[in-house]
Amino acid sequence: MFDGSATGQHRRLLPQWRERWHRHHHAPGQTRRQWRYLCQKKVKVTQSGWPDYVFHEDYKLPALKDLAAFIRKNKHLPGIPSADEVSRNGIDLGEVNKEQVKKIEELTLYIMEQDDKYMKLEKRLELMETKLGNMEKAQH
Repeated sequence: MFDGSATGQHRRLLPQWRERWHRHHHAPGQTRRQWRYLCQKKVKVTQSGWPDYVFHEDYKLPALKDLAAFIRKNKHLPGIPSADEVSRNGIDLGEVNKEQVKKIEELTLYIMEQDDKYMKLEKRLELMETKLGNMEKAQH
């Protein structure tokens, strides 16, 4: 099936298999020329309004219980289009990438909050163990 060429899978296929492979590996309505262009180029998206504002002091991180309620109701993350929306309207790669970065940054903040809570609980546990040990020593 392969002709030995090392310049991409679509070119290595023998001619009789190329068209068949193409039909299964490109978007509907896409021409062969568009398909070749996309297979050979990088996609660069320029985007403004990058979500570094998530790390500003005045950013209100949604409460996890509110986020969970949204997900249970809508079956997708807030700010991220649903599968139905994407299938109907497609996606703006730059906008979706920006929203994904925002979600990653929010996840980082949630992890930092959880770590702070864990450290406080760890200190409380150590203090309680120390007090318990002192009480046991006082009884003997």
